[in-house]
Formats: sequence, structure tokens, C-alpha cells
Amino acid sequence: SVLFRAEVDAVDNKGCPVEVKASNPRYWGTKVMFQMISNGSPKLCHGEKYRGTLSRVTLKGLSSVAATALQYENVKTLEKNIVDGME
Repeated sequence: SVLFRAEVDAVDNKGCPVEVKASNPRYWGTKVMFQMISNGSPKLCHGEKYRGTLSRVTLKGLSSVAATALQYENVKTLEKNIVDGME
């Protein structure tokens, strides 16, 4: 049986999956957090752009991404996102 299928953007030098994003975090909501959970990524590589050019790259842990995402969400929204992701 296959329970979940997830895409991995990259792997680090130890072979661990890493999620990669270059979009603005204010638009992520819980989507990036759920992507990281489903593909097993403990880290997010976030590229920041200025005028279309990569200006900075930071690594963030799943706990940091989750803390930011969950700060503004309610339980009903989270339940809906989980159920929608399973369909």
C-alpha cells in the first residue's frame, strides 16, 4: 500500500530531504509546513529575491517553519488542509 507520495526538492550532503522555496513566506500559510512533513524534510532552504535576483539564502528548521505557520491558524483550518491533502 502507498499512503503518501511526496516530491523532494533537494537533498543535503547527508542524503536528507530539503524543501526549497524562493517565494515570500507571508503567502505560505501551512502549505510549506505540510510539504515538509509529508516529504520528510527537516530543513527548508529559503532563497530571498531582490528585484528578481537572489539576494540571500537561509536554512530554517521544520520547528521554526511550523511555529510561524501555526501562529495564525485555527484547528478547523488545519483539519481541512490535512483532509484536502489526502484526497
